[in-house]
Amino acid sequence: MMVQPFAKNDQMNDTNLQKPLLQTSIEDGFESYEKLGNHEGKKKYGFWPYMGAMLVLGVIMWVDIAPAAENNSLNILNVAKNTDEMAEELLEYTNVRRESRGIKRLIDSEKGSQMATVMARDLADSGKEGTSSDSCHASYASLGHTGSSVKEVFDDWWESEQDILLNEGYGYSGVGVVTRESDKVVYAVQLLCSYNFVDNLTVPGNEDKENAIRTNILSGENQIRANYNVKALDTDPAFEDLVQKTAIEAAQKNEVSFNVISGNICKGVSIQLGADAGTTAKEILNKWKLYNMEDIKSNVYSYTGIGVAIRNDDAIFAIQLLCSKGSYTTETDDEQRPTPAEMFRDSLFTSINEMRVEGGTQALKFSSLTAGYAQTWAKKVAVDGEIKKDPDYTRGCDLYNSKVYQVVTKARTEEKILTDPDAANVFLYEKVFYVGIGVEQVNHEFISVMTFCNYKPEEQY
Repeated sequence: MMVQPFAKNDQMNDTNLQKPLLQTSIEDGFESYEKLGNHEGKKKYGFWPYMGAMLVLGVIMWVDIAPAAENNSLNILNVAKNTDEMAEELLEYTNVRRESRGIKRLIDSEKGSQMATVMARDLADSGKEGTSSDSCHASYASLGHTGSSVKEVFDDWWESEQDILLNEGYGYSGVGVVTRESDKVVYAVQLLCSYNFVDNLTVPGNEDKENAIRTNILSGENQIRANYNVKALDTDPAFEDLVQKTAIEAAQKNEVSFNVISGNICKGVSIQLGADAGTTAKEILNKWKLYNMEDIKSNVYSYTGIGVAIRNDDAIFAIQLLCSKGSYTTETDDEQRPTPAEMFRDSLFTSINEMRVEGGTQALKFSSLTAGYAQTWAKKVAVDGEIKKDPDYTRGCDLYNSKVYQVVTKARTEEKILTDPDAANVFLYEKVFYVGIGVEQVNHEFISVMTFCNYKPEEQY
């Protein structure tokens, strides 16, 4: 039996029933029409996705349904071909709109469609959409609507729920449709999820895919660095082992807030990118470019490790550690061996960021520009012996009327600085985002100059 949503009962005949439900050419988008015999033209159609959440669409569509050839007493008509086509039509309406705006298409999920079909039957029986998120490991929302056709239902959604339909967070969808003959109604449910629908989350491990994702991310970052005439990042196996374990743990716990504690592995200034989840290497790199572009192209960092964990729902969890020095030093090369002052500076920077992240504050970015000014002032303080701020401490941070703070200390250990309430009020302040640190050693103590800024420091000409 074919469902002809736009046909009247007196137009239904054997010839009409043999015609296709809809034409699939969509070169003119949603505004074009094609004629089907003596039927009215039907608008072309499209589909929809999002991520991080699952959306449940409960749909009731009023249509005219051709009489069943057999068993007219059946109340629920599960006509596989017609209901499948109607489900495909609903999904395609959204995908066409998404594609026209450069947003990824939703991937049809077999498991999701099975769930949606069960929910559509519940909708037909009870008049309630119901909920079922057991196989989508994310939050979900529910929408319901009644229309005279699939197209009208979608158009009403488009008018009132466009933000949801175009949400880039959704990546997978399942659609289920059943029809009821007694009152000639089509019931449909659509599920949307960030990732694929699975009953239980696992991290099976796929070394080839993991390596391919690492390679794609690193290639993209090194292309960015080349555009800024910055040396390519070198992979450090010790860093990679560290972040790989963290990525797997994040995937297993379904969390993206994991923090890498580099400890003594990174011998210099370090910063973490991620953990982030996505479905492609490009998607993850785009997130990092949005929030960590300055770190990716910074010449402060020369070494890296990327951890990648792929779950059975196709979610990719990735974490990257960037470090100014490798996990080892070359004992025969004095230039590779950090001085005690450099080690103190790097450890202080890392410890401050660990405290910020643990307290729910964004990690600071290291500014080589203000670090140079801070180092010059640290040397002067070491010579003069007077612990005071640089009278010109706003240099590099005063282009945009920035808020600038400077902390000058003299301490034998970094612990004394980290536990100083006055210093902590500054380096834990959530509205500063950049820091430059200069350290000079005097006997067994360290003069530390830290300049904090809420805008990216820039040289004035």
